[in-house]
Amino acid sequence: MIRVLFVLGAAERGGAERALHALVRHLPATDVSPVVLCLVPGPFVDELGSAGVEVVPLELRVRARQVWRSREVVEAIARTARETEARIVQSSGEKMALYGGRAARLVGAVSVVWLHDAPARSPGSLLVQFGVRRSPRDAVVVPSRWMAGAFRRRLGVRAVTIPYGIDLDRLPTRPLDPSTVVGWPAGSVVTGFFGRLQRWKGPEVFVRAAARIVPRHPRARFLVVGGSLYGWERAFADSLPRLAARLGLADRICFTGHRSDALALMAGCDVVAHASVREEPLGLVVPEAMALGRAVVATRTRGPEEVIVDEATGLLVPPGDAVALADAIGGLIEDASARARLGAEASQDVRERLSATRMAEGFAALYRELTTGGR
Repeated sequence: MIRVLFVLGAAERGGAERALHALVRHLPATDVSPVVLCLVPGPFVDELGSAGVEVVPLELRVRARQVWRSREVVEAIARTARETEARIVQSSGEKMALYGGRAARLVGAVSVVWLHDAPARSPGSLLVQFGVRRSPRDAVVVPSRWMAGAFRRRLGVRAVTIPYGIDLDRLPTRPLDPSTVVGWPAGSVVTGFFGRLQRWKGPEVFVRAAARIVPRHPRARFLVVGGSLYGWERAFADSLPRLAARLGLADRICFTGHRSDALALMAGCDVVAHASVREEPLGLVVPEAMALGRAVVATRTRGPEEVIVDEATGLLVPPGDAVALADAIGGLIEDASARARLGAEASQDVRERLSATRMAEGFAALYRELTTGGR
């Protein structure tokens, strides 16, 4: 049994945290024993503990950006690695790599860095990623092939590709009908947007596409599930309902905010739209919707292109193009058989290729290689 200490900084449940949750649940079946250390207490840490995952609290209550406390954090991680007899320290995210790699070296453990963000997305991320380049590490893991290529070209970092996996046994078995939740008329055809309400995720493009669809499709309704995670771009998130009202969508679109039953609502949608306007590392919304058998319309933003086969398991449209997004969604609203066909093909494909079991097996193989001398 290989003991792995996962180090993360986020206490909220974003996409990277959902991937981690799925991974640590499935690793024990591969003879890997995970333990999680989080810098900040919060709901995600509580959720891991409730799921039976071993969690070690870090009592320092330090934020990743508090670099002046880095030595304190590194020593605490190293101490936890010794106490848990971890042979591998896996840092989740760029900022944690700055701490986890140094801690691993202090105790003679293997250092694995799991990166979730696209390279050089912003000046701040570029600075941190250069720090990762200089951090002690034995392997870097990314969720998509394009990320591996981009990190190699832009930063000279070689990475292993292990795609995110969907926790299939935790998908909802009973869809939640959005029309019932919101109070829309029976027979409404619902298109859902799921994700953080940040500009680069494209919720504004989705709202503008909805405004183009409504005049042609009286039964069309639109659901926006998500909010401003960590308080990022809160003013932008708050502006979206006002935009919808100006476009005449007040009774056709519902903004739910964060919901714990988001996947059940997703399963109840007729179409799921992904509208990112910038490169998407891989994302979980698209494969989750596909696994649930939903017809998906996504933008050609790198990660989704590795998940969707255009016109076979979903539809791909140019990023930032509300007209193209509206045309694709509108076509699916009109054609129930196309929705069913795309959803069925998508579900079969994702369940075979992108399960949490396969993700855990990929990491387990990497761990075995690293602990027997591979680097």
